[in-house]
Amino acid sequence: MLKSISATVAIIIAIIALIAASDFTPARAQNAPQAPTGITVANGAEPGQVVVSWQGGANARFYRIGWVAFDDIDTARDDGREWLDAFAFQDVSNHGQTNHTIKNLKPGTQYAFITASLLSRFGNPTWSRWAYLTTAAPPNPNSSGTANPAATATRHDADAPAHGNADSVHIQQRLRCRQRRFD
Repeated sequence: MLKSISATVAIIIAIIALIAASDFTPARAQNAPQAPTGITVANGAEPGQVVVSWQGGANARFYRIGWVAFDDIDTARDDGREWLDAFAFQDVSNHGQTNHTIKNLKPGTQYAFITASLLSRFGNPTWSRWAYLTTAAPPNPNSSGTANPAATATRHDADAPAHGNADSVHIQQRLRCRQRRFD
């Protein structure tokens, strides 16, 4: 019995000595990525497309681009569900890009967009601020062909008026709980 214990102890000491002699360094926790900044959104080439642009966060290996339509938030609430049930996102690997086109959105609909940096596809995201856009409506064959400048403007949380028309106040109230959730 003593011989087997001595052999086990000898093996453990040998393993420790090998580790100590090698260049082994314990794994370190990686720094959380910085949140993307400067998020802007603009209508894409086709109705229902939006180009989301950002300035990359340090240490990001992936970006998560999220969006939610205001109409879908209201529908979820009316059905007794959380607004996050209406939240959609796409993850993209970081290859140095600073924009991504979201397709198949509802034309003529108001959306909120947000981006995040991640260390891994399934990691904890570090979120940016929200940006808002009403997607371009399909062309009207009877229209003069002029664009609606309000439909291509980006508005950020920081740009939102403290006191404004009833619509802007209502939008801010609907998003206030969402921003806290992502901070």
